Amino acid sequence: PGSTMTYSPLNGDPLSTGVTSANFTCSLPSEGLKNGNSLPVVYGHGLLGSADEAASTLVQHTAATNNSVYCSTDIIGLSEADTTSAAAALADISKFPSIPDRLQQAMLNTMFLGRLLTNLDGLGSAKEFQTSAGANMLNNAQAFYDGNSQGAIFGGAVTAVSNQWTKATLGVGGMNYSTLLDRSVDFNKFLPILEKSYPSSVDQQLVFGVIQMLWDRGETSGYVQHLTDRAYDRTPKHQVLMTVGFGDHQVANITTQNIARTLGIKMYQPALPIGATIVPEPFYGIDPIPSFPYSGSALFFWDSGTLAPPLGNITPIMSQRYIADCTGANADQVDSPRCADPHEDPRRQPGVIEQKKEFFTPEGAIIDPCDDQPCIAKPADEFDY
Repeated sequence: PGSTMTYSPLNGDPLSTGVTSANFTCSLPSEGLKNGNSLPVVYGHGLLGSADEAASTLVQHTAATNNSVYCSTDIIGLSEADTTSAAAALADISKFPSIPDRLQQAMLNTMFLGRLLTNLDGLGSAKEFQTSAGANMLNNAQAFYDGNSQGAIFGGAVTAVSNQWTKATLGVGGMNYSTLLDRSVDFNKFLPILEKSYPSSVDQQLVFGVIQMLWDRGETSGYVQHLTDRAYDRTPKHQVLMTVGFGDHQVANITTQNIARTLGIKMYQPALPIGATIVPEPFYGIDPIPSFPYSGSALFFWDSGTLAPPLGNITPIMSQRYIADCTGANADQVDSPRCADPHEDPRRQPGVIEQKKEFFTPEGAIIDPCDDQPCIAKPADEFDY
């Protein structure tokens, strides 16, 4: 943490400085350990998290339900181990280059994890990944990617450059941290550090704009033009399935819609119940999915009953509607659907898990999990995973 790449003085390219190791954690389904044919999935963890998220009850449930092996490695640069150095970079922006430099190494680590899952001499050759009969439990034809939150923001970047998988699900993600930070409750605990060193709100916006030019190297915004159809040389085209929690407190909906508008990704309609939004054309410039099963990239909104995102560059809990409905005399309503953060909801919906099962096959397409009605999400705390 806090380290940066070593660059060649001749051409500015990164130089190898020795052996780099990366930890990983995997969840294995009992069905695969018995009968094999498990799909290999690379998992992207959340903000300042770790590879151990691959052992969470949610990932275990998804792996078991879909007979998939889920493996994750630390997204270094924005992993748990980087928390202190990330805070230090906000106090002194000259330290910020460490974050995108390490994120690029994380991209390489993640792609090698995908290779370990598909290569016949990789994980499938180890006894831990073999069936009771001693056979490789993995279906090595192709890997897939599944990331949530930070794992989706980073996931768009690593998917664009990956030759290890062609299909990715990006849950509650987006692009452009410079747009996201002021709109995310996650940044609230870090904002005082920035304010102490850069008290002017004008300076803060300048900082966001400057560091975004570096951050582009390690998040979707720097690679989005090549994420789906306009692939890089020697890199396959990719297909992405994006899911959004309407009114998300941590990753602003607008940052996901920016990806859809940039790439012409179609979205599921009807997206939301009538009256859920507070703007007349919330999805301008995004066309509906014509029919199912669908073979392109797609965007799905899931509605938990949360208040609509506020207008302006603020977090949802700073909006007048939230303050009126969820604080003061109404503080006891903070756990109601209107006030609750839906960030964790989409990934737990049985319909989303079923979508992944159908999508994560070489010929698999995107299905409609909501029967031509708005996708309504149950709160995360109503599930035991």
